[in-house]
Amino acid sequence: MGREPYIPSEQHIETAYQGALKGLTEVQIAESIGIGRSTFQRHKDAFRGAIKKARAESVDPNCDRVEDSLLKEATGYEFQETHIEQIKEKKTGKVTAEKIKIITKWFRPNPLSMVFYLINKRSDLWQSIHKVDVVGNVDNVSDRFKEISKIMRERDLGGKSEDAPKTATRPDPDTKSVP
Repeated sequence: MGREPYIPSEQHIETAYQGALKGLTEVQIAESIGIGRSTFQRHKDAFRGAIKKARAESVDPNCDRVEDSLLKEATGYEFQETHIEQIKEKKTGKVTAEKIKIITKWFRPNPLSMVFYLINKRSDLWQSIHKVDVVGNVDNVSDRFKEISKIMRERDLGGKSEDAPKTATRPDPDTKSVP
């Protein structure tokens, strides 16, 4: 006779919830419950609500720190460095004192951090990809483009056709011509 069919208990669902709060993967959650991956997949519907709820509730405590650091790097910041200088006696070379210098420096804003922050926080205004809606007939765009290109070339060439012979360049006065 085979095993009894697995039925997820309330305790297993709670274990899945706690595991998801900790950021465990589904494989790790299945291991913590004591079931195999395939069993977990077959009964995923029973765990889905608990895992979804936990993922929505869980906030990685480092996310706020990383976000603050990103904002700090995007806007620039001031920091201090401590330098210790040893003062030595000239004759013996023995250290007689230490001089502590505190130097204030400025970390300039990082444009890449600015862009990354704005794309993620103000995606309505800062997008990497912009959609352009084209209205009207676009069947003859290629022909229209060729026509505009021809007009621009003619304008740049002063009304002359590209097929017209090129004018000779004026000889350099410093260069002597040999007959």
